[in-house]
Amino acid sequence: MKMNYLTELMNARNLTAVDVARMSGLNVSTVRYVMEQETAEHCYKKTQIALANALGVTPRELTKGGKTMKDKILKSELETAVERLISAARK
Repeated sequence: MKMNYLTELMNARNLTAVDVARMSGLNVSTVRYVMEQETAEHCYKKTQIALANALGVTPRELTKGGKTMKDKILKSELETAVERLISAARK
């Protein structure tokens, strides 16, 4: 089973399709379409590049994953968790 690294990274960073569309310059429907796919591997190359650039990863990481992508997802999850803890502590 393949993994949709776009969705994984978005979840780790607590980003919505609207957020990523704004960041990448793509339509929200395009971002949602890629999210619904098993992988971003089969979308247009220019779409892969726009998404990868917006999220600070390479198109290869976005489509194929690998250790560096898994590390980036984990780092994003940790950063999001720390931000939530800080926000909760301030309240």
